[in-house]
Amino acid sequence: MSNQNIQIGIDLGTTNSEVAANNKGHVDVVKNIFNDEYTPSVFGVDKAKHNKIGKRAYERLYKDSPDEEFSHNNAEVKRLMGTVDTVHFDRLDQDMSPEEISGEILKSLKEDVLRKYPGTPTTGVVVT
Repeated sequence: MSNQNIQIGIDLGTTNSEVAANNKGHVDVVKNIFNDEYTPSVFGVDKAKHNKIGKRAYERLYKDSPDEEFSHNNAEVKRLMGTVDTVHFDRLDQDMSPEEISGEILKSLKEDVLRKYPGTPTTGVVVT
């Protein structure tokens, strides 16, 4: 077990998620690539079968996409955590558990931290 201090905290929210990092004793909310302090907790798959997380998936789900896109994006998956329910993504031809989808959102938040603070240890994180 590592003797390092935890440097990252994540609020994995039902609607939005946020990440903060310890920057030399000062807690800093880490902005995403859109310069937003929070990331919508939305996961989707585009036509090229690439994962879309956050704002891009949110917009595809709620704003500027045809109805056919609705079935390729999912929000509020946290409500399903701890159940046997899965979400099917036709474009991937697979079912994903809420935990797998949440894992993709967490990976995106981790990338935000590493973009701002390269080399930050990411093996010890507090998730609420």
